[in-house]
Amino acid sequence: MKVYKSKVDKSMIVLLSIPFLILALSVATEINRPELTSNFWVSVFSFLFTSILYIFICNIRYIIDGENLIVKISFIKQTFSIKEIGSIEKSSSLLSSPALSFDRIRIADSMDVMMALISPKDLDAFCRDLKEINPAIKIMF
Repeated sequence: MKVYKSKVDKSMIVLLSIPFLILALSVATEINRPELTSNFWVSVFSFLFTSILYIFICNIRYIIDGENLIVKISFIKQTFSIKEIGSIEKSSSLLSSPALSFDRIRIADSMDVMMALISPKDLDAFCRDLKEINPAIKIMF
């Protein structure tokens, strides 16, 4: 079993941090205003929720286990058969995906149907390991 972390772009960290910082500032400004107690608690719970979401999102792993590629986000996982992968190519898609970088790859089956958009940190080793299991994979970059 080999584990690859998601590549993380600084721009993605900024995008994920903006809501977190806004909520932190709203909590800080409402602490000394007793007339806004309900708003304070809404801000606190929003801040906690955003913190948990941030931890959840930043725990993305791509695991090669036998003939399976497992995309794991915290406790949620999606499994793909490496034998069914037909191609790997660079992608600039902004679709929501388990990738913390805009430097993404598109994994598709032999019919060119997209299976996943991911961003492994060590792309060369990741592709090499997939190709060892399925030499028919076309790497197009």
